Amino acid sequence: MRTRNGVMAVSLMLAACAPAPESSTAVPWTPRPVTSQIYVPSASAPLAATSGRTAPVADSQTDQPPRPRRGSSTPPPMLNDPGAPQPVPVPVPPGSEDATARFKQDLMRPDIDRLRHDDALGRLSPFEQRDLFKREQEMYRLENDPLRR
Repeated sequence: MRTRNGVMAVSLMLAACAPAPESSTAVPWTPRPVTSQIYVPSASAPLAATSGRTAPVADSQTDQPPRPRRGSSTPPPMLNDPGAPQPVPVPVPPGSEDATARFKQDLMRPDIDRLRHDDALGRLSPFEQRDLFKREQEMYRLENDPLRR
């Protein structure tokens, strides 16, 4: 059994060293270039397919803008795009500042009149005089406020 394995090993070594046949070394394998086929619909040949380059396009099709493919995520271009819709102007609601100012004046007027009367008679303490002065300033601000609309 040893001689048979030895003979096989020797024959394999000799086969590996033997020159290769010429048909296998003549042309090494090279990959072919990748080409794609593009379907071009046509009236004369409904199933015409070209490989590599596209067929010449008729002049009637070049006048129109290119059509987007179906399923595209971009919307088709609009020819007469009006742009973004213009917002409708909303009238400014009437301010409540005037009504609030008149209400405050109506509340403050009787107290101011009473404090002025007592001040004229000399019955006000210094704290009440300060209170009268602050209320008169507030009344003036409510009547003549330049920021009030």
